[in-house]
Amino acid sequence: MKINIISIVAPLAAAAILTGCAKTASERIWSTDPDAVRIEASVMQTKASPDGKDGDPSQFLSNDEIAVYDGSKTVTYWFDGNVWASKPETDYLVWKAPVTYKAWYPASSKDGFDLPASRTF
Repeated sequence: MKINIISIVAPLAAAAILTGCAKTASERIWSTDPDAVRIEASVMQTKASPDGKDGDPSQFLSNDEIAVYDGSKTVTYWFDGNVWASKPETDYLVWKAPVTYKAWYPASSKDGFDLPASRTF
């Protein structure tokens, strides 16, 4: 009797475990998630390249980073030369409801920056 129960229960338990593993959701990434926040940024009467040596100062440069805050989470987005993508690609903001976003450049400035005492324009 014990052998019959074990021979019936063991395959069912194995099937349940394997089925559970097969249903694991694939990791969502920014580029394929239709609800991911997409960034379109432009430079307006300022310079993305403060020293003016790295190309057109009215354009963002490859590998520039901005930070975006949705009221609960801050995510860094980097510019690949064409689009802004989350960094890492699995850590991104999702559009769930109307929300006010805050963004700043460069992302390394966190939530502000200090101007030097002496500025030459």
